[in-house]
Amino acid sequence: MSRKKPRAAKAEKAPTSTTAQPRRVLGRFRVLAALCLAGGMVGLFHVAGEWWARQRLLTEGIALPAEVVGYDKTITARGETTYQVTVRYQPKQSWTGDSDGLRKQFPMTEEAYKASRAGGSLTVRYMPGDPEGAALDGQANDSSWQLPISLAALGLGSVLAFFAFRKPRE
Repeated sequence: MSRKKPRAAKAEKAPTSTTAQPRRVLGRFRVLAALCLAGGMVGLFHVAGEWWARQRLLTEGIALPAEVVGYDKTITARGETTYQVTVRYQPKQSWTGDSDGLRKQFPMTEEAYKASRAGGSLTVRYMPGDPEGAALDGQANDSSWQLPISLAALGLGSVLAFFAFRKPRE
């Protein structure tokens, strides 16, 4: 009689975890969601702060005519044209600076630059306690591009957070 040798038991492989890789991806997904939400919130706070400061300047600020003392048209290395104007203004309230007034350079749009070159008048608006923190009256806020980007980051972060933090169905 032939005796069969018992077969050696196959070495069982350790079960591979199918959740290890998705957990790592899920962790990165959550970090991305948190970064998008945080970036969107910071951008919105910045835009809101600039809007509030502009509204305060419009309601509480003192407006006065400014004398144009210089124009600057610059073409950047990328071929973009920037326009700036230098104005001089004399604050109305007690100011202990030069008797010549203050000089400040402001960026402008092309249309405002051409209008001021053609003899248009410029008005400067400043807060009574801070005559150096002036702005040209009627010039648009240059941070208007931040609002759509901040809203897009918040929207993307919300969608990512929804999928990253939801509980899996069983």
